[in-house]
Amino acid sequence: MKSKAYPNLFKEGRIGSRVVKNRIVMAPMSENMGNGDGTVSEQTIAYYEERAKGGAGMIIVGSVPVEFPRGNGVSNTITLDGERYILGWNRLARRVQAHGALLIAQLYHAGNGAWAGATHGLTPIDVNTLTTDDIEMLKNKWIESAVYAQMAGLDGVEVHSATGYLLSQFINPAVNQRTDEYGGSLENRTRLAREVIKGIREAVGPKFIVGSRIPVHKWDSDNLTDEESIQIAKMYVEAGVDYLNTNAGYTPKPSVIYETGRYEEGGRLDIPAKIKAAVDVPVISVGMLKDPEMCDKKIEEGVLDFAALGRALIADPFWPEKARQDRACDIRNCLSCLDGCLENVFVDLPIRCAVNPEVGFEFERNQYPAPKKEKTVLVIGGGVAGMQAAVTAKERGHKVILAEKSDKLGGQLNLAGIPPYKQYILKYRDWFVAELDRKGVDVVYNCTVDKAFLDQIQPDEVVLASGSRPWTPPIDGIENAVQAWDILGNVEMVPENKKVVIIGGGIVGCETASYLAQKGNDITILEMLPTLANGLDRFNKQDIFEDFEKEGVKTETSVKISKITDQAVETEGGDYGYDVLVVATGQRSAGSELIDLLDEEDYSYRIVGDAQKTGKIITANVSGYMAGLNI
Repeated sequence: MKSKAYPNLFKEGRIGSRVVKNRIVMAPMSENMGNGDGTVSEQTIAYYEERAKGGAGMIIVGSVPVEFPRGNGVSNTITLDGERYILGWNRLARRVQAHGALLIAQLYHAGNGAWAGATHGLTPIDVNTLTTDDIEMLKNKWIESAVYAQMAGLDGVEVHSATGYLLSQFINPAVNQRTDEYGGSLENRTRLAREVIKGIREAVGPKFIVGSRIPVHKWDSDNLTDEESIQIAKMYVEAGVDYLNTNAGYTPKPSVIYETGRYEEGGRLDIPAKIKAAVDVPVISVGMLKDPEMCDKKIEEGVLDFAALGRALIADPFWPEKARQDRACDIRNCLSCLDGCLENVFVDLPIRCAVNPEVGFEFERNQYPAPKKEKTVLVIGGGVAGMQAAVTAKERGHKVILAEKSDKLGGQLNLAGIPPYKQYILKYRDWFVAELDRKGVDVVYNCTVDKAFLDQIQPDEVVLASGSRPWTPPIDGIENAVQAWDILGNVEMVPENKKVVIIGGGIVGCETASYLAQKGNDITILEMLPTLANGLDRFNKQDIFEDFEKEGVKTETSVKISKITDQAVETEGGDYGYDVLVVATGQRSAGSELIDLLDEEDYSYRIVGDAQKTGKIITANVSGYMAGLNI
């Protein structure tokens, strides 16, 4: 299907003997949604089918271990290590292909990147202790898995030899210390990968797609040079691949690999350009690709042949179709927060998404019966939970009125988008406001919900999304402090070149510190707990701590404050003088008076978001979604 807005992005492409309907590829990512025995679950099928419905031309199922469970990188993975897995994969293939998308399985082995929980207690393997017989066995595992994929009706496989897994462990000279034919020179270190590719090609024939994700030099720690990356690409093409999926090499700093919000959109597109100039097969690339216009332009310029979208398609499965219809403004953009998509995998849970509450719920969602009749639903509060509840209830066919006490929607999003690198949060707020309008939700601003208002609306159901308020600890002298919310919400209150002490080192306290440090302030954070930024994902946490070091932000943990004067915070460990004192000690649920009113007037209601329990964007979103779904 062509598009006038983005003609290059929606031009048909060819990989091997197959035609791809557009240039949009769903990048391989672990979703951790399989059954515990490695079989394909109903949720896995529903998850990938949703992305196929949304218009992706090709979908690559990420991290499919060829040796189960010893090769697992996550616990609830789906595998192709045996004929018993073919049936589930066949069902997945049929459901994806029904929407015109090709389905590819990314075959890999985690090697020493596996962990005991994922491998069911088996010891991960080490490239340096494998015998040649072990290597032969592993090679055959890859080939057999590819054959099973072909038997299941898939369109192809991708051999994963990047991002620190087994084949890239062989390639990396800092890891591979072997002295036989699988170690030493680049030719030897890539031998297993090339033998795998060649063996698969011989087994599946010329019409089945065989691709490879390859490591491309980007950082010194990946131990590759540009020339070596190009050599690897050429060797893989000679071995028989139909396409190359480029990814940056390995670095021990995970936030760089996974790209938090501080990284530039398309910042890695220098990588595929090097490879594309050296080979004659299509090149696919990732790299914070969110904007259809950028993707279209880079394809037109010949930088890449296919744009691989990862988190963008988690956040909005219908990104391709919206772009094709020239509705890019309707796309729900990824926050690059990594909070549900990646952090969940690291704690052994299925992925979720901060902005898309249906992720991980695609199958169960379809089991909810349609409402028997239209209801009038009143949503009180226009933060994340309230807006999501309103949208979902409207999609369910109800008449929805959203009452917001202020003159703008967004709630805490208006504050959360102020600190550095949080610009996507404000975009998300703007998307939500527009989505309410698109859905036809009636929004009432500057609204006080009282008995008279309830009598006027006469709602059948009420969703209470009254949010939370900042909590002020009962410390002697705390009246000398200003709330972090007031700093973030009022540019006139932002100090510059002052000595600032922040009481509270949670997410709000740390992000406020980062914001104020960029204004030339001398910052000290005092935290009662032994650790900082609790609740922040590990990747953004690493970034903000590095910022603190660069900006000279001082932090003190396990602090017990005795009292506060107009000049200093007195603690058991010493005094901390200040020009400006900021307090960021968490929030408490708001709206108890509304609960009393709703009880008194005997209305049916549900409490969502921070009004129920203080949390983050992802928890508010899911809470609001479930409330709307259950009406």
